[in-house]
Amino acid sequence: MTYLDASTRVEGTLTSEAAVRMDGSFRGEIHCQGELIVGPQGQVEGDARAQGAQISGRFQGKLIAEGTVVLRRGSRFEGELHYRDLVVEEGAHLVGTFRRLEDEPLEGGTPSGTPGDFFARRIGRNREAPEDLKEEAGKANEGGTL
Repeated sequence: MTYLDASTRVEGTLTSEAAVRMDGSFRGEIHCQGELIVGPQGQVEGDARAQGAQISGRFQGKLIAEGTVVLRRGSRFEGELHYRDLVVEEGAHLVGTFRRLEDEPLEGGTPSGTPGDFFARRIGRNREAPEDLKEEAGKANEGGTL
């Protein structure tokens, strides 16, 4: 894990093959193959790409997370967020644009039209769909796309 303690300020580009924890102040670009953790006193200004993220402090800029982003109580996120799954705790502050990676347009701009995709978007992964949603998915899929 790469660690930036509360007494440290850094500007530049950070690349890590592991998790990164920011308790200090960072301005620039972050590329990490693990999880980006911004502690309660941490401040990040810039662009970041990570496997996942937990924000307890302040993040301002663009964040792309291939996995789950957790915005903790008292956190402040301002900017552009691209995520696979998002958890927002009560008391988190959000300003900006948010886009789920599964919802990004595919080549040609047409989303997949399978009922499984419909269920995943509608109720999340690894859950059984209620009967009314199964009927709705069947109707939506009659034309071949959703």
